[in-house]
Amino acid sequence: FVRLAVVCVLAALIAVPVLAQEKDKKAKKNAKGGAPAAIAAVEKKLEGLDLTAEQKTKIKDLATEFTTKMAEPQKTVNSEMTADVRKAKKDASEKAKAEGKKGKEAKAAVDAAGNLSADDKTKLEAAQKELATLAAGFQKAVGEVLTAEQKTKAGLDAPAKGKKKKDSK
Repeated sequence: FVRLAVVCVLAALIAVPVLAQEKDKKAKKNAKGGAPAAIAAVEKKLEGLDLTAEQKTKIKDLATEFTTKMAEPQKTVNSEMTADVRKAKKDASEKAKAEGKKGKEAKAAVDAAGNLSADDKTKLEAAQKELATLAAGFQKAVGEVLTAEQKTKAGLDAPAKGKKKKDSK
């Protein structure tokens, strides 16, 4: 029942900003709501755990709090990443992969295909960075609610993916 309530709350929080964009039906139709997807991914990891009522309540409150915080940067991402931009980037990504491009070279090809102005690109990157930071913050906050055993079982105790620090010699 609690899980259903969380899903309903998240669905409502996703739907309200999307419905507010009725003037741009293509953006509304293709808005994916990546921020709540980050929250849903963490919640999915928690499905097999035996959580106490208090833990469930705290996690539900955290999900609501972080969904609210993620709404504005997600709105920015959705406005910059129109259906045309998404399709162009997807096509460029597939082409770069087929040509054997990797890393920075592939990213440059995909970014160029987006055809965004420097200002739009800066806004998009800032919003995406903020979303990633908030998603990591949500995962950390949820981890603080769980026991060590629950964190391990859910896979929330693993180190964050990303660049590894090099030893300075």
